[in-house]
Amino acid sequence: MKRLVRALLLAGLLLIPSPAPAAETLRELLPDLAMAPLRDFRLEATADGRRLLRFTAEIVNLGAGPFELYASRASTSDELMTDIRQRVYREDGTRREVATPAVMHFAGDGHDHWHVRELEDYALTPLGGEQPAAGAKQGFCFSDNRLYQASRTGAPQRAQYRSCGGPNNLSLTMGLSIGWGDIYGWYMHGQYVDVTGLAPGFYELSAVADENGWFEELDEGNNSTSTLVWLDAAAGTVHGQWQYLPLLGGT
Repeated sequence: MKRLVRALLLAGLLLIPSPAPAAETLRELLPDLAMAPLRDFRLEATADGRRLLRFTAEIVNLGAGPFELYASRASTSDELMTDIRQRVYREDGTRREVATPAVMHFAGDGHDHWHVRELEDYALTPLGGEQPAAGAKQGFCFSDNRLYQASRTGAPQRAQYRSCGGPNNLSLTMGLSIGWGDIYGWYMHGQYVDVTGLAPGFYELSAVADENGWFEELDEGNNSTSTLVWLDAAAGTVHGQWQYLPLLGGT
């Protein structure tokens, strides 16, 4: 019998199955959130006597895949969407969903859409390291509204994400494509830091995306940007990026 088995092996007639090859791990196409340089600095005088430093901020995606969130709630009586999942895509188009601590709320302040709380944070810090003043805006909708880097690999030439939902949505998908940015202009609701009573001098104005580290991305080290501004709130002047702009709203 042993001689027969040996003969069959030598003849290639007795096949012994080999271990199955390990499945190839598909590369995940992670996003990479960053902040474009801050710009369009303004000082606004409000009717109640405050001074507001206004500016334009833009969050961008410099990664290999889209930054996409899926959110849901059980009914329209729920004021928040607390089931927020990040969708991470793979090379073959499949994806996995990652539960996050993020929360969405509906902003009825003229924006009339859903916002992700604390997606971006702003701070104005005096040179010398004193306690910074925080930005007023706490929630952000994001969508493709400017093609920031058209030449980036995988960047669509047309906007893919266009909406942040409405008041009756039970679920929604919000995203930012590769190479695209979402702009919050200086004139928009809540887009300011209250600088009332601050002493004249140099300040560092900074903006950071995903400061809490809730979302998966390629590089956590490039999420912030900052610029040096000269501010004299009482006189109504601000210099930023070598620009001078007058006080809005009168003296």
